Amino acid sequence: MPPIDSSPASATSPFYKTLHATTLSFIHSLFESQSSTRIDAPLIHAVHTPSYNHSWGHNYFVSTHPGLQGTHDLDSFLAHMQDMLTKLESWRTDIKNVVVDEVKRMVVVRASYWMKVKGAETVENDLVWWLWMDESGERVERSIEFVDAEAARRIEEVMMGTKL
Repeated sequence: MPPIDSSPASATSPFYKTLHATTLSFIHSLFESQSSTRIDAPLIHAVHTPSYNHSWGHNYFVSTHPGLQGTHDLDSFLAHMQDMLTKLESWRTDIKNVVVDEVKRMVVVRASYWMKVKGAETVENDLVWWLWMDESGERVERSIEFVDAEAARRIEEVMMGTKL
């Protein structure tokens, strides 16, 4: 299947384009590295508000994974990301679709993260992000990330060295 063009339509408003660009910066700040040795901290801080918070869904899945429960501020979210980085050789991001709601300053993104666990297989984690932006549309205020539960289970198994 050919890659999907995630660029905004040419007839969109300037605010739509701002929301879209902020979304791409958000996704790429966390997941674009071919090397899992670091995340783009300056870009991460540039596209998040100081009061940013993150949570995960789906409710049942989250209820069975204590580390994903509750709301996380930027520092605890980045700590979660850094913990994952230590177990990965690389990941690749394929943005599948971006839907922008200008009135609500909300964007929905579907993306695949091809996560290669050190010394093991690559697993596709098909995610959906909901992002809410500040008044300017240039920074993310909050997000909720819906993960592929089976992919997350497999990634966890491989990282823990079980069921290889």
